[in-house]
Amino acid sequence: MDYHLEIVIDGLKSICASQEERINMFKDPECAVDDNFDYIALDSLDYLLETDQIKKETGDGIKNLYNEADQILNGLEWRQEDSFMESNSELVKQWQDRANSLLGAINAHNQ
Repeated sequence: MDYHLEIVIDGLKSICASQEERINMFKDPECAVDDNFDYIALDSLDYLLETDQIKKETGDGIKNLYNEADQILNGLEWRQEDSFMESNSELVKQWQDRANSLLGAINAHNQ
């Protein structure tokens, strides 16, 4: 799998994961991300769009998800961010649903 695609997929998986799953992901040296909403995923999007590994609509959805989260999480310390993600608030559930849908779109496009 292309490393850029792996970064985006791991980024979306970390959003969908429970707190325990996220901690385990971030400890894994093979994991391409190491933070909630790790912005390295956005750095890979242009390449993935240019190489047609992600559709434009999916790329836009990922950018929108990350930008929305940034508006909420910006300025929080990592512990506060972790607590927010663990809260299972309606907003977190919406982010997780969107991330899961985007993962599905990526997988369908790359079959």
